Amino acid sequence: MTEQVFSFGPFKLLREQRALLDGNKPIRLGSRALDVLIVLVERAGKIVSKEELIARVWQNTFVEDGNLRVHVGAVRKALRDGHAGARYIANISGRGYSFVAPIDRFAQPVGPSYSVQQSTDNIPTSLTRIIGRDAEIETLAVQVPRRRLVTVVGSGGIGKTTLASAIAQRLIDTFEHRACFVDLAQVSDASLVSRAISVALRLPVFSDDPLPSVLAFLKERKMLLVLDTCEHVVEAAAAVTEEILGETAAVHVLSTSREQLRASAEWVYRLAPFDIPATVGVKTASEALSFPAVQLLVERAAIDLTDGDASIVVDICRRLDGIPLAIELAAATIELFGIRGLADRLDHRFSVLTQGRRTALPRHRTMRATLDWSYEILTEPEQWVLRQLSIFKGPFTVEAANAIAAGVEFDVPEPFDIVSNLVAKSLVAVDLTTGIVLCRLLDSTREYALEKLEQARELDKVARCHAEYFRDFFEGIQQTWSTALTPQQSVTYFSQVDNLRAALDWAFSPAGDGELGVALTVAGVPFWMHFSLIDECRVCVQRALDLVDSGIAASALQELKLNIALGNSAIMFTQGGADLAWTRAGEIAELIGDPEYRVQTLWGLWVDRYMSGDYPGALIVAKKFANLPRETTQHADIAVGERLLGVTTHMFGDHMTARAHIETALQNYSRPADRSDLIRFQYDQLIAGRSFMARIHWIQGFPDQALQLVESNVADATTLDHLPSLRYALYNCGCPVSMLARNFEAADRFIKKLIDISVTPKWITVAECFKHALVTERGDIGGPGALRAAMAGLPRNVLYYSSFLVGPLALGLNRANESAQALQVIDATLEIAERQSDRWCLPEWLRIKGEIVGTPGTVIARKRAEELLLRSLELAREQGALSWQLRTATSLARLWRAQGRSAEAIDLLSSIYDRFTEGFKTRDLVDAKTLLSELTH
Repeated sequence: MTEQVFSFGPFKLLREQRALLDGNKPIRLGSRALDVLIVLVERAGKIVSKEELIARVWQNTFVEDGNLRVHVGAVRKALRDGHAGARYIANISGRGYSFVAPIDRFAQPVGPSYSVQQSTDNIPTSLTRIIGRDAEIETLAVQVPRRRLVTVVGSGGIGKTTLASAIAQRLIDTFEHRACFVDLAQVSDASLVSRAISVALRLPVFSDDPLPSVLAFLKERKMLLVLDTCEHVVEAAAAVTEEILGETAAVHVLSTSREQLRASAEWVYRLAPFDIPATVGVKTASEALSFPAVQLLVERAAIDLTDGDASIVVDICRRLDGIPLAIELAAATIELFGIRGLADRLDHRFSVLTQGRRTALPRHRTMRATLDWSYEILTEPEQWVLRQLSIFKGPFTVEAANAIAAGVEFDVPEPFDIVSNLVAKSLVAVDLTTGIVLCRLLDSTREYALEKLEQARELDKVARCHAEYFRDFFEGIQQTWSTALTPQQSVTYFSQVDNLRAALDWAFSPAGDGELGVALTVAGVPFWMHFSLIDECRVCVQRALDLVDSGIAASALQELKLNIALGNSAIMFTQGGADLAWTRAGEIAELIGDPEYRVQTLWGLWVDRYMSGDYPGALIVAKKFANLPRETTQHADIAVGERLLGVTTHMFGDHMTARAHIETALQNYSRPADRSDLIRFQYDQLIAGRSFMARIHWIQGFPDQALQLVESNVADATTLDHLPSLRYALYNCGCPVSMLARNFEAADRFIKKLIDISVTPKWITVAECFKHALVTERGDIGGPGALRAAMAGLPRNVLYYSSFLVGPLALGLNRANESAQALQVIDATLEIAERQSDRWCLPEWLRIKGEIVGTPGTVIARKRAEELLLRSLELAREQGALSWQLRTATSLARLWRAQGRSAEAIDLLSSIYDRFTEGFKTRDLVDAKTLLSELTH
């Protein structure tokens, strides 16, 4: 069987295999880009229109021209088009594209396929050619998109992970939201399966059960989820899988396991070992190489197989039962012993495997037999280093391996050389995709070596070195968190999460070192915060503080940092309740006389009280912040104090004073180049200040300025690429101000953006509330019920989340003839507002109550309504809240018109309307002008 090959420059395009080679080296290229190249090469020398390219590559799918340009650009980059005079693809203006390089076409026998798919998302990419699984890949590539759940079942070491990764790479472009790989091998507790999925999806972990966040995130997505190595948590994996499939419509799951999940709708694919021929009958190397098992051994061992050795190699593969991992481990020793020497050792070491019952043996015993042999042929230094490496959980750098080896007393030559030897012998895997060398022990190898470490009574000594190394590692990168990490840094640092967890588990174990655990926890806090592992941070910090309280020695600075971390985790949970932690941190900061931590603790204490609705307490702290000693406080921090004063006085309804404070803050604050305020104060201070300035602009009667500031602020937050800052801008000004101005188009846009970036249950609820509030404002009859149901998920007895929502809910219920429920909502809000001194929206809430009370239209009802509206108007005047005055005056004018008091209505409404200098196209002013027109005719 032959295939068509197109050769141009140093490249070869294998159409049937869908492979692009640079010489003999596969080039990673996305499937769409590869389709574009194939079409252009097939029509070389001719102009292919954009329409034809799109029709060929995106059949039955509408795509923009820009999408085509992106993929053509990817092809040009892969071909190095334009470099050193090379020219392959020409853009014919207005007509399309043409492949202009000379091409040689020839046929060649179809050989093994190459793994050249684009390495995207977090799908592992094989650094070596995938051998012998073409048929399996083709079958599963068809079945996985058709079925919601496919499980690849097979014995240990058979290549389930490699196959699943290849399928994911093959299909990744067919799923709108791509694919995600979840390595369950690192999960030691079945209850943590959903957490592993959450971490793989890069979702912040805010609770003991992250499954609701996972389900919410996946609900509207079309993607492939790969759950790898499920056998040790099979029941939990099955339960979580059924939850995901039941709550989503377009998520597909590909799992690997020693046994099927037995979950609903599961389609099981049993992965068999490589076919092995009988030794008798194989005479030549060519015959032997027709079998994938032999191909694998020969390629991994990098040998030229001769006819004389052909039957011996077949015998080796047969006695290893065609298990890929066992074959690869065997291949690693051929250079040392030769083919015949390896065959002799297999006779001695693997007598249990010569019985032809390899697939019937348990996975760990099969791997143990292979690893026993592999381990015992290592030199003593190699054995020692392999044992040390087993302490790493997940990837590790060569520098980390050297550090551990150097920290344990043993007369070993260069550890780097020995690690390199272990890599060459396939006992240590190497990943180069991140741009740096990351090593990793295969799971079975690590388990085996860890047992050897315990048997040698070296575990605690090595674990201490491991914990000390990662303490120093995380302390050493403290300064990097104040800058935007490069993609390489982000991947590298996050890859160490399991090593951090393992080091902490040992440090806080009975055999560990509590003081070391405290230091490691302190060092790990910026890491957890940066990657939004907030719940994990809170649990670890609380564990460290409990030990400090029980007598474990800790410095004052360590205790201070732990309390700050505990307070910050409460803030990131978007809730208060950490007053004690912030108070204790403040006491320590005063004790040690550190101005930086004094600032941080005051800020944290203010946020905690503010979010708890304790505005009087928040004002006390804000004043302390703003009046810190000038000689020991940064100029920018004084500006932050002014912002805190502004926000707090705004909540009291003193908008004029609030505006003055915030204007001072904005005038005197400069965004630091190193993004340090994002570390110290959780979000950007300019964005935070402008968010409240936009609210005050609207309240004071400047709706156009408010909406302009909203747009620029959200745009700035988006450009800043800092999720908490963007969420702050959307929640505090983007969504509410556009709704207050009744610019429903802008509100819809901002609410959708908030929904897109919300991944925790609480923020998902808040975003959903805004969505239903907008629907209610637009008059949808089902809006109030949906909004009331969504608001049930918000914290009660505090108005932090519901201030913007109670008005639409109460008015919506009233329009739906549920006046009693509407009155209950507004009365409960007024009671909380009174208790917490939350007065910024009080005129509006009183107006709404007046609207509800006056609904019956009776004389008594109108009298009660008028009293409430007059009280609202008086309060709005006291606050200088011109927009609240206009709304109340409009409501009062309508009431007076119904009572025959049109002249009074005109005088009141016109006196307020005439004070506006802008915003005449906004809904409130349009309604007021319309009413005035009706009253005067």
